[in-house]
Amino acid sequence: MNKSQLISAVAEQTSVSKNDVKRVLDALFALAEQKLNENEKIVISGFGVFTTAQVSERTGRNPR
Repeated sequence: MNKSQLISAVAEQTSVSKNDVKRVLDALFALAEQKLNENEKIVISGFGVFTTAQVSERTGRNPR
């Protein structure tokens, strides 16, 4: 499911316009991105936990 499909499904289930659902989702994603950039953890009960992690660099290889 992509973003436009999610917007359509939520609008259909809630009888809210697609424009209103899009604005809410955009605000949610922007806020989540901002908080994750500040290294905060986002916990949504019954859905999931979102965190950032530092991963060390590794040497890549050319598959050719």
